[in-house]
Amino acid sequence: MALLARSFNRMAGQLQTSFIQLEYAANHDRLTGLLNQTGFKLALEGAIAQREFDRDREQSDGLFAVLFLDLDYFKIVNDSLGHLAGDQLLVATTERLNACLRSSDTIARFGGDEFVILLSPLDTIADVVQIADRLLQTIQRAFVIGGNEIFISTSIGIVLSDETRETAEALLRNADI
Repeated sequence: MALLARSFNRMAGQLQTSFIQLEYAANHDRLTGLLNQTGFKLALEGAIAQREFDRDREQSDGLFAVLFLDLDYFKIVNDSLGHLAGDQLLVATTERLNACLRSSDTIARFGGDEFVILLSPLDTIADVVQIADRLLQTIQRAFVIGGNEIFISTSIGIVLSDETRETAEALLRNADI
């Protein structure tokens, strides 16, 4: 009986570990370890729900921003130096972006050379401008990949939460525009 109980407990533990690994894989980008589209949308929906909850309780206005970043000239890096160099550039870019953000912010890789950031909470719109400037400056510094100095830049679309009840999809679409 004790052997059966131990076997059952071990099997239950293995199943739990498998579920945790599957959930992580479903919500994270394999290359960078960042959230993927699915994981980011969940985080954004949480921010929207928190904003509505805070407003209903009149605790704060729940200001947040979504930034949509698209790396400029990334295709040229992939075409000229190869996909391995492109992957290394994406990982290095991830490290730089993370260094610019606060612990309360959320970043995701949406695929290819696109990154999305949720800045939350925000006290003022000036916070968004300051962080976006910092992101632009850090990406413009040279990357050294495989002994090559690589220069890229990024385009950033920004959308702020407002009084309307927008969906996660609408906020992402507007930031991408």
